[in-house]
Amino acid sequence: MRVTAKDIEGWAERREAQGELPRLVRRLAIQAGSITEMAFQAGDSVSRPGWDGQLTSKEGDAWVPAGRSLWELSVRGDVATKANEDLRQANRFDA
Repeated sequence: MRVTAKDIEGWAERREAQGELPRLVRRLAIQAGSITEMAFQAGDSVSRPGWDGQLTSKEGDAWVPAGRSLWELSVRGDVATKANEDLRQANRFDA
């Protein structure tokens, strides 16, 4: 099957994409092969506070860093605004 950027943009605009994106990322991350711990809330749980995903990988690869990583996911088109909001939120928790 061939997936284009236009297909992904259209999918991201649908409500179901919010709940399915973490499942997709989880499936892709597990391919790193050295994951020892992983949690990505999906479905109706995506609106819960906190990080969208956490994982620990022994080795990492081009997509998954070695060690523990925290993930924020979004299907929003305003990437810079979303990233800045997430950083401000994270800084409030770290303070």
